[in-house]
Amino acid sequence: MIGRFRKRWGTIQLDQLTSKMLEDYLSERLEDVTLATVSKELGILKSAYTRALRWDWVSTTPFRGIPLNQEGEERLRWLTDDEEARLVAVAAPWLREIIWVGLDTGLRRGNLVGLQWGWLHEQGTVLLVPRQHVKAKKATVMIPLTTRAETIIRRQVRHESTPHVFTQPDGRPFGVDQVGMAVIRVAKQAQLTEVSLHTLRHTFISRLVQAGRPLPEVAALAGHRDIKMTLRYAHLAPSHLRAGIQVLEQRRAEVTLSELSTETRVTPVSREFAGSA
Repeated sequence: MIGRFRKRWGTIQLDQLTSKMLEDYLSERLEDVTLATVSKELGILKSAYTRALRWDWVSTTPFRGIPLNQEGEERLRWLTDDEEARLVAVAAPWLREIIWVGLDTGLRRGNLVGLQWGWLHEQGTVLLVPRQHVKAKKATVMIPLTTRAETIIRRQVRHESTPHVFTQPDGRPFGVDQVGMAVIRVAKQAQLTEVSLHTLRHTFISRLVQAGRPLPEVAALAGHRDIKMTLRYAHLAPSHLRAGIQVLEQRRAEVTLSELSTETRVTPVSREFAGSA
């Protein structure tokens, strides 16, 4: 774990590690591991900063406001319809369109901001993310586009100097951190807590699960390499789980009717033997 931190941040002073750097690390690691796993990793640094505070090596800790849960009970932050409306209401037009495409495709941060024209297929109705741009790099990810996402992508200005769909007025593509910080700022304006660019992906997956879609289907659309990642969202589909219980109730009812029918047929015979006795 220490080696992972060193590879990412190199050698820095204690007061150079910021909450933003930790949040980016947390968000990116959550695409591959559970909150419990990444919390255990960051727990090492958090413990070190607690000691450093006690020794007066630092005056503050970058972990303030960053929730860690090493016990494995994870809270997935997703947007309700009302929260989505509040978020896009204060977002600039260019950011609003990226947010909507993110909500309708569930793309990871880098793929969303770095969306390319060459990934569009079937007259722009299907998005095919090449294997080399997928986190696991094992298979392509295919996502049929919603009407909203398709419309937004079609109206973007296409620049010959770049393959990217979302670009600034001068044709330069947006940076992931640039868009990420913009989302955090507008979320604060909308008085929404714990909302980041990665929240759009969580919302996409959560809405599919809440609609009762099969988890293997959700995993395919999300590009999860392990179904365990998708299972983190299973608790969001209580109605789908109730359907399973209803099957058991129906079976119990059918068995009960069968038992009652058997008793009805046996009773007259029993009485006949009783009379003979």
